[in-house]
Amino acid sequence: MKTTTALALLLLAHGTLACDESKDEKPAAATAAPVATPPPAPIPAPAPTPAPSATVARKKKLASDCQPHPTSVDFGDDTALEAEVRKKLGKDGGAVAPSDLARIKSLNLSQAKVHQIDPCIFPMFTSLKDLFLGPGEYEDLVPIQKLTTLESLVLASSPVKNLHPIEGLKRLDRLDLSHTLIADEDLKAVGSLVNLTELMLDEVAISDLTPLSNLKKLEKLSIKRTQVKNLAPLASLHTMKILYIADTPLTDISPIQPLVSGGMKLITK
Repeated sequence: MKTTTALALLLLAHGTLACDESKDEKPAAATAAPVATPPPAPIPAPAPTPAPSATVARKKKLASDCQPHPTSVDFGDDTALEAEVRKKLGKDGGAVAPSDLARIKSLNLSQAKVHQIDPCIFPMFTSLKDLFLGPGEYEDLVPIQKLTTLESLVLASSPVKNLHPIEGLKRLDRLDLSHTLIADEDLKAVGSLVNLTELMLDEVAISDLTPLSNLKKLEKLSIKRTQVKNLAPLASLHTMKILYIADTPLTDISPIQPLVSGGMKLITK
């Protein structure tokens, strides 16, 4: 009886302990839910590169645009020409009269990009002796065709091609047509400029020097980087002192050998 009672007590105590342990037991930690990773922010598309603005073509003046008998010179947007004129006149401000232009002897625009030989202004330079034009878009030489006092003219690095307007400039002594668009047929106009002593024809599309045989006063000629193959047209130019022929297809200099023997310098580089 005692043994049974003791066993019952023991079982009762064990059950109580089991219940207490069940109460104190902590539930297993739940598996943490995966944290959703936000999708990467979309890469913004690059802003489109703005198309380069088209260069606005400058309108060229026509002779019909010129005001008859103006009392003052309108330079428009040709600031380079106005600056050169005022420099030569020593006149920083105020109006410039046509009579002022008639007093100017030389214009140096070699450092300016010349858009046009202004038909309303250039005919007023009636005493001009030296005109140096820089690289530019000018091609019409009509505005200077009556400047018969010109002695030096530089038209290099331009699209000049038609030389008929300068055929009457008989006082021209020095002419530079390098890097222009002239060809053999255009040299006929140069052949009429019988007082030329210096002529520059570098890098132009010429091959025939025949028209130059008229230039009996020519002393200096440069035909570098041209297609000239025959120097015979120069054989009678006994005034020649310097001839530049670098980068040409010339292989025979015998036509001008007497000139070389007479002291003319032939420069091949």
